[in-house]
Amino acid sequence: MRQEVITRTDLDLECRIARAIGERLVSVPRFGCSDCRCASHLHYSEMEEEMREAVSLAHAHADVLL
Repeated sequence: MRQEVITRTDLDLECRIARAIGERLVSVPRFGCSDCRCASHLHYSEMEEEMREAVSLAHAHADVLL
């Protein structure tokens, strides 16, 4: 299973959302974050609902609607 989420915004939220998702899911260490201090920008779970919830909560925390 593969899920991708694209968020269009003028705000710089990439790291904020990545950190919030990383608190709930397994991360691939240092993936996609060579220009910041995040642990990772790539996360995964074998459970689809867990992924959806983590992404939804991260966006809600950042005040971004999906």
